[in-house]
Amino acid sequence: MSKFTFRLDSVLRLRIHAEQSEQRAVANAQLTLQGLQEQLHAMESRIVSSSAQLRKHIGGREPDARWLLQHAHFAQDLRTQATALSDQVFQAGLALATAQEILVVASAQRKSLEKLKHRQREQHAATEDKHERNVHDEIAARLGR
Repeated sequence: MSKFTFRLDSVLRLRIHAEQSEQRAVANAQLTLQGLQEQLHAMESRIVSSSAQLRKHIGGREPDARWLLQHAHFAQDLRTQATALSDQVFQAGLALATAQEILVVASAQRKSLEKLKHRQREQHAATEDKHERNVHDEIAARLGR
């Protein structure tokens, strides 16, 4: 019985390597997105805290104009940073979606080659079985004479 060899084995290994690389890219994109979301959440907490501090400072007394002006600038800076961070979260989400789409394509390419290898292995086994049956039939025919 001859040994089965898949002629596209090197291509299959490359496809597996490409898929693993894309899996790492998706994982990195997920980590980036998660980190940015955590930063955005922390920024939102700072904005809420800043608003509470403003209410506490004003609470029942004459507001200090300088402090109010500084707080307004601080709050505006926080909102600007939050908007920029929100844009980064959006871009990271797009990058993650793109990486996932590329991973799906890489997986499909690997799976198609694995299916081809499986079919060729089955064809090889069937051919070998047929060859063995023919040899046994020929031996039986010779002995039966």
